[in-house]
Amino acid sequence: MQSSGFKVEQFRKLNNWKLLEMDASIPLTVSFVCPADGKEIRVLCTFVGNGGAQKMRIGSCESCGYTGYIDRPTKEWIGRFYSESWDKGNPATQEERVRLEVGRRKIQFNEGLDKLTNRTYILQNKLKGLLKKDRPICEIGCGYGFELQHLKDWGFSQLTGLEASPHRAEVARRAFGHEIFTAPFENAELQEKLRAKGPFGLIYSHHVFEHVYDPDEIIRLVSGLQEEGDYFMITLPNFEGEFSLGTLFFLPHLHTFTKYALAKLLAKYGYEVADDSLCTKYEISFAAKKVQNPKVKEPERKDFFEQAIAKFSNYFRFPKEPAGRKVFWGSRDIDVGGYLPYRGDFLTRIMEVFTSRLFTLRHKKELTVYIGTPPHDWRGIISLVVSPLENRKAHSPIEIQFEKNVKLAYK
Repeated sequence: MQSSGFKVEQFRKLNNWKLLEMDASIPLTVSFVCPADGKEIRVLCTFVGNGGAQKMRIGSCESCGYTGYIDRPTKEWIGRFYSESWDKGNPATQEERVRLEVGRRKIQFNEGLDKLTNRTYILQNKLKGLLKKDRPICEIGCGYGFELQHLKDWGFSQLTGLEASPHRAEVARRAFGHEIFTAPFENAELQEKLRAKGPFGLIYSHHVFEHVYDPDEIIRLVSGLQEEGDYFMITLPNFEGEFSLGTLFFLPHLHTFTKYALAKLLAKYGYEVADDSLCTKYEISFAAKKVQNPKVKEPERKDFFEQAIAKFSNYFRFPKEPAGRKVFWGSRDIDVGGYLPYRGDFLTRIMEVFTSRLFTLRHKKELTVYIGTPPHDWRGIISLVVSPLENRKAHSPIEIQFEKNVKLAYK
């Protein structure tokens, strides 16, 4: 198979991302099983390091469109990463800031802003008429507790939060007094505590599911905490519009789903999508109901692997590869990228600034709809210095090489 790609010489502009060198100290596991339907996933992209001695693969499921890492760190390593490295901070100094932020979000919601991406809006509009206020609610990945506090303000009384980051959990406890557990959702002791509080009329998760180690196990356990008629609400990136640099290079996003893939996974454990009206090309936002015989809506097209190749080819401008040294720039938010000539650090920096401004103007409407904020809050572009592939080392549609160890991003 003829592959397209490039060699990464340098990460230039990262916009709050950090780099993680995937050296021998990071233990890896291998899985070719699609979590959505259990079928084998096919290699889509190979990261190659150390002259071919190191390979990390990303695969896509031909039957549902799920895409994720085939080679990835172990579950234990990922757990330590979130508890020890992810978003560190001082809870004492952030408590007041979080209180002010929840007030700002209330004003923003009341003024009708950010309705497509504001989970407060999603929750309130989907809860109307669905759930009695004395029913237990659980949020998986509650962060600083903003949405739990909004639910408390609306009169819901039995609220439980789960948050992998001890720092964020402690801020939420200090600011709002919420009950928040920091054990992994799969932890047997935590599951026993949750069963004692359930069954939950609503379990919800906002941009957490793409981070979990085993999505199949999470949905199975969620189902065990609910009864027929209860709701599971989930929002996560949509593979169709998620920016390709993030899909490939951002390690914490272990998985990316199509609407069809996620619906199939939910149906395995008794959930049927009851409402998808807030879905966009960038986000999947499902309100799923637990029923006896869930149905899954069939997609119009099922050439998922070819669609995935086309998505990355359009973003990275494949199969045309960079002639000589180039700077690849990619949007931090929407799936648009391109190349700039490399003219040394100073002139290249000027071109990057110009490109960012021009890009913002050209995609102002799209950016505003997606990120829900004015363009001046846009997170900009990420850029890499790249050069052509010389000797290919992998048999996959896309190959990305590194001089030494593979480097992936986190924040």
